[in-house]
Amino acid sequence: MAILKEDMMRAYQRYKFPETLKEEQLEITLSILNKKHTFGVLPTGYGKSLCVGLPPLILDMVSVLQNTATKQILAMAVSFVKKLYLALIA
Repeated sequence: MAILKEDMMRAYQRYKFPETLKEEQLEITLSILNKKHTFGVLPTGYGKSLCVGLPPLILDMVSVLQNTATKQILAMAVSFVKKLYLALIA
């Protein structure tokens, strides 16, 4: 079942977000909610965090998002340590 714009806006209002969604944010968020692979490019300060933060609230996927973020952070840390080690022994 596809999540429509109206469904998303009801959820957005339920969580009482202080700002209105820009059309680009809406498009990206709906794509994520409809479980499509999504690549969104927005300018600095345009609200990318909201595009990523709202879908888990609606789909009850917070633990999945946290788990993915944790894995990414660990991977970056391991990569950094390896590079630091190689720089030190060079």
